[in-house]
Amino acid sequence: MVADVVSNATDSASHFSIPNLVFENRTRLDATQFDTVDQHGSSFHVVAVKAAYQLGACDAKGIAALSPIVGATLNIEDRYFDDDQDTGVRQESDFAPYKPACDVIVNATAHAPGGQPATEFQVRLSVYKLKHPNNTASAAPLIDKHLDIGGERSFQKKCALWRLLQWAGLCATFGLVKPNPWRSSVPHGVTSVPLRYTFANGGQCRIDEGGTSLYESSEENPVGRGFARRWYLDAKPGKSFAAPQISALGGPLTALQFWHTANGAALPAPVGMGVVGRGWLPRRLLTGTFENKVEWGEDEVPRLPMDFDFAWYNCAPRDQQCPYLGGRETFSLMNLCNVRHPSATHDIKGNTLLRFSLPLDQLFLMAVDGDSKLMFQRLVIDTVVIEPDENRVDVVWRTLLATDIDLRVARLMQISEPEQIARLDHVLQGQEALSQAASADSQLAGAAQ
Repeated sequence: MVADVVSNATDSASHFSIPNLVFENRTRLDATQFDTVDQHGSSFHVVAVKAAYQLGACDAKGIAALSPIVGATLNIEDRYFDDDQDTGVRQESDFAPYKPACDVIVNATAHAPGGQPATEFQVRLSVYKLKHPNNTASAAPLIDKHLDIGGERSFQKKCALWRLLQWAGLCATFGLVKPNPWRSSVPHGVTSVPLRYTFANGGQCRIDEGGTSLYESSEENPVGRGFARRWYLDAKPGKSFAAPQISALGGPLTALQFWHTANGAALPAPVGMGVVGRGWLPRRLLTGTFENKVEWGEDEVPRLPMDFDFAWYNCAPRDQQCPYLGGRETFSLMNLCNVRHPSATHDIKGNTLLRFSLPLDQLFLMAVDGDSKLMFQRLVIDTVVIEPDENRVDVVWRTLLATDIDLRVARLMQISEPEQIARLDHVLQGQEALSQAASADSQLAGAAQ
């Protein structure tokens, strides 16, 4: 169960006094600036920017074009599938103060190769940073993930005669061997399965009868399938329970694992390519140790726990988190779009491929401090959301500015020409060299004293 969250507090609200920053957005993208304070009391200005692209026709190499979508906006709150919290988060709020890695989220439907019914097939997500342009053979994979997709099946109670035979075996072994009364049905062929955690290992048990309420859920995925306890199975009149259809490579959840879970064991970890819930394990553990506080002072304000890990703001599965992106990364999806998708190609095995590369667009801040000195800072891509069913790719850039450098104005700029980007790189390199030199002089001065 999720513990009650009551955060630490500072002595007074004045501790969080943050200097004002005038933010000017000189781009056509949706951007915002807000302030944040970490668990140590350090404050920062945060800038977040969002762009969206429509998938278009493929070039000769099978790479789909990306066209900007006008009017894309930052998510001010979490968005759910079908606007229903019980179906899982589709996209999280973009107002995270900091992500230590880049999230790559795929909200898609898994499609069987060739659009033909199959009892099992694979899907794949790959992200490459090309070492040399137009040479995929030299690409180093940042993400490479496979999942198994299965047809509809269920866990069914074995017939009475079979359970009687198992009972006889139980007696013969003096109770040392506990037979499994459940079996898995033969999977049906499917042409598509929504790639959501509602079809992965997990779930919950709930009974509300006669004023009595019993509840237990999988702490790693309460919206999935396959989680059931003995008290729930004994109380439910049904003899059949839906089995998960999304699993890691190596095989789906078995009837024996289902039975072990009923007797108290944990389910195998759920897998997927979408957002991992904020309160789900293991993500929940990153929030740190919270202090329970009964009463709050009039001027006290919440603060993060001292052992809070900002990786909590990364919402993608761990194997879909990678170093920050900067443009020109290539994405490849296998069997994650309809065979007739306008941006799709097909390999010799009949798998449907969807490939695209992020634009070279670069975003940076040009800031002025109290002494009218200029400072430049590049934004990084820390969130990519791919939604083939919507023919859309969302990209979020972010950066932080420490408030103790007394910045007064910050302008958001966008460039895309290679010559412009080269000049920005040169400026940033010079700025870094000056910063290092100033730090060295300060250390020498301190040593001399």
